[in-house]
Amino acid sequence: MLSACFAAALAPAAVRADEGTQIASSFEESDPFDLFVGVRYRLENTRTSIKREYPAAGPDEPYRIVKDLYYKKTRHIVEPRIAIGIFRDLQLSVDIPVIVHDSRELDFDQRADDCVFSGPEANCIDAGNSRTVQDGLLPPMGFDSEDPAAGFPMGSSTVFRGPDRAGLDQVHLGVAWAALNQAKDDTKPTWVLGAELRLSVGEIMRFDRQDPEGETGVSRGVHEFRAYTGFSRRTSWAEPFVYFWWQAPIGTRGDDPNDPDGSLFWDLGFGQDHVLPPQKAGTVRPGRSAWPSGSAAAWRPPSRGATTRRCGRSSRSPATSRPTGPWSSTPTPRPTACRPFPTRAPASWRTTSPWAGASA
Repeated sequence: MLSACFAAALAPAAVRADEGTQIASSFEESDPFDLFVGVRYRLENTRTSIKREYPAAGPDEPYRIVKDLYYKKTRHIVEPRIAIGIFRDLQLSVDIPVIVHDSRELDFDQRADDCVFSGPEANCIDAGNSRTVQDGLLPPMGFDSEDPAAGFPMGSSTVFRGPDRAGLDQVHLGVAWAALNQAKDDTKPTWVLGAELRLSVGEIMRFDRQDPEGETGVSRGVHEFRAYTGFSRRTSWAEPFVYFWWQAPIGTRGDDPNDPDGSLFWDLGFGQDHVLPPQKAGTVRPGRSAWPSGSAAAWRPPSRGATTRRCGRSSRSPATSRPTGPWSSTPTPRPTACRPFPTRAPASWRTTSPWAGASA
């Protein structure tokens, strides 16, 4: 993922962390307003096998599940984003993921090292033994959206190529809150809780065998809800982070299966166990952002033992009460003189997220 953005009115109390834990914060003492505007790019590659049932050898034999096709999808996405701080550690955001290119194709599954196409030792698929071809779902020469009449050359492993698609699927409306903010309390990590309503707005993804290039929409016509949480902890040279999310469909567009602006997910009756797409959940596995030691970015938030108020009102805690767990900062020696901690953190720490490339 590549990101480039700018930020306005950045200030020390706003959450500046890894992308999954960054929050625009407003109405702080020295930070009346936060606004993040950014654009990022994503490349999605999907590869998966498709298997089919094969008739049993006898009346008492079970159906066999055999390999058939190999599915490939490539998608390029440019995603503008805006996040506005509406209160302390609370933001609203809008993301508009624009799919600039979406291509899909089906190949005969020929991924074995030494392909055998017939007999009991068959381990690869071609037009002669494909269940998709035998059932008449695709012709032996396949279907090519770029040349529907001709198909693919004899012997080609590709059996289907869809039209190149582009457009908008959903608009993401989000809210996020930082329950913990390391910039305000350096003894704690940054912890963010958030939710998104993903509304389907784009042209529905349909397929017309007579005019494949005439249907280039990318939307599934499904509205979804997404909840997430993320943790990060800034140190002097790195920022470990972890991020978890869960997503589920909550509705579809359209009134009936024949609605030209309606979803493709409908209850068609007998034999259909599920209607909506499945729920999904995942994580960005624990990682860290790092930078060279001694660089300008290697600024460390003050330890709990540092003076954070004006002279005569030190917030330094006794050594016996300082935390020693993995989230604690290394205690600093007691200062020989009362020196107030600066009220504005260095810009290099305030703008570490991909959404915050420059500060004002």
